[in-house]
Amino acid sequence: MISQYLRILVVAVVAASGVASAKSPPHAKPFERFDGCVLEPDKWTDGDSFRVRLPDGRLTTFRLYFVDTTESRSRGKRSDEQAAYFGFTRAEAVKLGKVAKAFTAAQLSQPFTIQTRWRPVFGPTRYYAFVFTADGEDLAELLVRNGLARIYGTRTPAPDGRDSRQYRARLMALERQAKSEGRGGWRLAQHRAPLANYQSARAPTRRLSAEPTTLPVSPLVEAYFGNPCLVDSCPPP
Repeated sequence: MISQYLRILVVAVVAASGVASAKSPPHAKPFERFDGCVLEPDKWTDGDSFRVRLPDGRLTTFRLYFVDTTESRSRGKRSDEQAAYFGFTRAEAVKLGKVAKAFTAAQLSQPFTIQTRWRPVFGPTRYYAFVFTADGEDLAELLVRNGLARIYGTRTPAPDGRDSRQYRARLMALERQAKSEGRGGWRLAQHRAPLANYQSARAPTRRLSAEPTTLPVSPLVEAYFGNPCLVDSCPPP
């Protein structure tokens, strides 16, 4: 009788441990750090996704956690979603994407650091990463601070120990600062708002077109988007 009770007890313990392990989330892989990385641009390079030569010679494409720059080539619905975040048109979103692409290339012109857990981005050809410039600046933070990226995408605890909520809160504070100072895409959005209000006041009964109306943009904004380095941290001409 005692041996039967022992067998029942053992089975119960094993079953309980199995349930507990099934409910426990898998531990995230530790970050792997690579110093001295070099940017290797290709036709798919964008402000938030780019090919990198690692110190051991491997060529790998990485994408930033937490942020999303607008596409530098029109991507239909995706470009429209990115444009809506800032409040302008698809064509202007593409233009902002080209600015972000040039900005990232300037920031990574010197050897930089990659920290990655090798989490794939929709397949085994790209991996999420945190990227730090030669000066130790977080590239995702730089993009948001300069109004060149939206806060959007995959999250994870940061390499410095901050959880994803703390890191995102930092990005949101930088975005508020970029908006208040009219940086990057927020500068264009700020110029669009008064123009849209003026047009609405002049024609209150006009039916809205299904296509977005192209509003005039001030010379200041045109000059900004014609120069990808009218933002912080760009190298002098």
